[in-house]
Parts: sequence; structure tokens; C-alpha cells
Amino acid sequence: MDSETQEHRDNEIKAIKEFCTKKNCDYIKLPKYDLDFLIHKGGKGIAFAEIKCRTHKFRAFPTQMLSFIKYNSLIKCSKWLPCYFMCQYTDGIYFIEVNEIPLSEIALGGRNNPRPERPNDVEFLIHFDRGLMKKL
Repeated sequence: MDSETQEHRDNEIKAIKEFCTKKNCDYIKLPKYDLDFLIHKGGKGIAFAEIKCRTHKFRAFPTQMLSFIKYNSLIKCSKWLPCYFMCQYTDGIYFIEVNEIPLSEIALGGRNNPRPERPNDVEFLIHFDRGLMKKL
């Protein structure tokens, strides 16, 4: 079952377009792959990206959560190219290279009211200081 809505996909595309415009590169949406995008220049892959879009400001919370499953996918792909975790907040886009994310806190978390049809509503999450992320 696809947990992403068209609105989620549209928000991710908007964020990656802004990132690529500022970094002078292009992107390809990865279909049903572990990560969201391959970033490239002139057809040559230069990085992978996982993007989350949030409905609050960057400073609303001191820590950022990242699914341990997504982190694992980023680490796996970082063997070939740099991998970035990006978040679009209401006040900007922030990013961090996966190898810069500390694993000091991993805890069970997720939705307060898990949906039976979505087993990943509760999962292990990495919590890290948002101050480590860079603003685009």
C-alpha cells in the first residue's frame, strides 16, 4: 500500500527543484526505490536524497527524527555516492549528509494512533540535533 499522497510527492518535487536550482544540478525521481531522488549533473549521478516535508518551522523542535529504515538505505547507498537527508520546513529547506548524523539516540516512535494497515506507523527512529543541519 502506497503511503505517499500526491500532495506529499508534489511537496518533495518542489523541495528538490529548489535544492537543484541552488546547487546547479538536476534530479530524477527514483521509482519505488529505497530513496526519493538521484541528483545528477550532465547525466552523471552525484548524490542520492531522501526528502521529508514538515508543516512547522525548523526551530519548532530541537531534534530531528529520521526513520532507522531510511537511515539504513542512505548508509547503504553512501557506498557509491554522497547521500543527503533533507527536510522542507515552513521556513526553509535544511539538509545533512548521512555520515554526519550521530546515532546517539535511537528510540521507538511514530504515530500516536497507529493504523493497522500501515505497519511502519510505529518504528525505530533516530533523533539528532537539528542544529547539525545546514540551511539551503
